[in-house]
Amino acid sequence: MSFEIQERDAYILEKINVIMKNTRPIYFRKKRKESQQNQKKIDIISDKICNDLINLGMNFRKTWDLRYPDFIDKEFQGDFIRGFFDGDGCICKNKKINNAMWYICGNLQMVIDIKNHLFRQGIEATVYESDRYSQPFGIVYITNLKNIKKIYNYMYDNVDDLFLTRKKEKFLQLDFKKMEYFNVKRDIVEILYLAGETTSEIAKRLKYTYAEVHNAIKSIENKIKKAQL
Repeated sequence: MSFEIQERDAYILEKINVIMKNTRPIYFRKKRKESQQNQKKIDIISDKICNDLINLGMNFRKTWDLRYPDFIDKEFQGDFIRGFFDGDGCICKNKKINNAMWYICGNLQMVIDIKNHLFRQGIEATVYESDRYSQPFGIVYITNLKNIKKIYNYMYDNVDDLFLTRKKEKFLQLDFKKMEYFNVKRDIVEILYLAGETTSEIAKRLKYTYAEVHNAIKSIENKIKKAQL
């Protein structure tokens, strides 16, 4: 069994080695292309661990065949989501509309399972189905600020330090108060826009720049187009 990760995140492999009492070294793998990252890797040699994982549903094609492990104790469910997020997820901020997005990629059934699990925890998410690969592939994502706060708490409450620091720091850099204020104003922009006011008139009324109102209106127009499909 192996764990491989970007070189900059190798500290987490050191923590895993300590927790699992693994004495094997951490290996270095140089990137093959300029667009890639150097990698660090550890191997854990244990027939028992491998057999246990297989019996619990893990196989050699985990990317496409893995399903949500409902058998995990409730106290560890948030840890599983955090681990999946650290491996195949991201939190990012859209500066144009002053909003954020949390998402995880994976095989379609897995992301549907994650969406359903989060719903049972009171966290609303959406699944986008992609045809990027030959196998069913999807993204489960959250853009609602209230639910982004919830997923942060769900993943990081009562945890010590077994996570990717850079991803948690992205959460901490989000200015929720500012984004919530902007979203309230964006709702007002939508009302005024649908009432027939021009971009310039809305900007003057709300004391926004023309560009801020223009970007908000583009977002509103896209939402209207999707609703009409």
